[in-house]
Amino acid sequence: MYYSTFNITALAPFDFDLSSRIFSKGDKKIRNYENKHFWQALRTKEGSVLLMIESVGNMETPRIKS
Repeated sequence: MYYSTFNITALAPFDFDLSSRIFSKGDKKIRNYENKHFWQALRTKEGSVLLMIESVGNMETPRIKS
């Protein structure tokens, strides 16, 4: 198992809640957005990956943490 975290600074204005709700549509077993946390299961050459992202900023100073 491998675990890594990183931070991304997005360009303002950026609405993480709106973007996450748009991209989380579909099968809830694959991707979901709940309680300000977006997660998605991905398949890579090396195996399966679970990506979890949360907003730690706001629209004017957007920051995303994984």
